Amino acid sequence: MAKGIPYPQDFKDEILNRIKAGERVSDVAREKSLQPKIIYQWMSKTTEVKSDKNYVLEINKLNREVEELYRLIGKLTADMSKKKD
Repeated sequence: MAKGIPYPQDFKDEILNRIKAGERVSDVAREKSLQPKIIYQWMSKTTEVKSDKNYVLEINKLNREVEELYRLIGKLTADMSKKKD
């Protein structure tokens, strides 16, 4: 969207709902060609998300950690399988 033109509320709501659902701010920002800082500003101004901001960020962090653990478990399982052969 053009600089200086306000974003429509439904666009902001869509973005904030995706973040609240667990998507990463950086991923949504990249997809929508936004700076992550803009999304964080919207989060800080939105009462519902403001109270949940730390919760949402913590959930996203934990989801990334779980993904990394699954990746490591898969690698270890593959390594153990190779050793048995």
